[in-house]
Amino acid sequence: SVDSTFTFTPALLGSYTGRWASDSRFLVTVTAATAAARAQPKLGVLTVRVRAEADMRNHLETSLASTAVSGALAGSWGLGTAGGGTVLSSPNSTVTVLEGGSVRLAFETRALVPDKVYQFRVVPSVGSADFGSRFSEWTAELRAELLAVTFTPPTHFHGTAFVECSIVDPNAADDETVDLLALSVAVVAVQDVPTVTAPAAVTVTAGAVTAVRDVAVWDDDDL
Repeated sequence: SVDSTFTFTPALLGSYTGRWASDSRFLVTVTAATAAARAQPKLGVLTVRVRAEADMRNHLETSLASTAVSGALAGSWGLGTAGGGTVLSSPNSTVTVLEGGSVRLAFETRALVPDKVYQFRVVPSVGSADFGSRFSEWTAELRAELLAVTFTPPTHFHGTAFVECSIVDPNAADDETVDLLALSVAVVAVQDVPTVTAPAAVTVTAGAVTAVRDVAVWDDDDL
């Protein structure tokens, strides 16, 4: 839970949930549609500390448990939605793509405030994500439509990648984020033919020992 991992000062109000949106980003969502939930501590003053009992370490687990304290948090609490709750969702629960390929991801929107113009933004942790100019701006009339995003990992990349999508109000101060969703993509390595480089020609003398240099063999995927 949020409270077993972090301590906010001043404390958050109302009901809220939290989840890891990526390896380094924790997303807190206020879920209670009450006056208290709308009167959260002022950003620019609010700080967060990692609780020692959370035993948060680096990914190799070689560091000491963190008790780090953030600086004052910036940003906004968002604009809310017409019906409350999550705006972005996805039918993609498990996404896998072969190295060197591409995969289409689907995002669905709902509960947007009518008569407002929003932007749909996509930020991949690696590689590229293309959703076409059609969805660079759209209104609440598209809220029931699936938005298709094509994710392409970098050449020879394999491992876990994240594609983070957000709905933004471009007319609000600081481009306030209405909702954010990050999908995990498993990029499976493909066994490529090793790369070999060598000189075009070597001149040798009969009966003599000649050193041949600049010959290299490597695996682009390090498999």
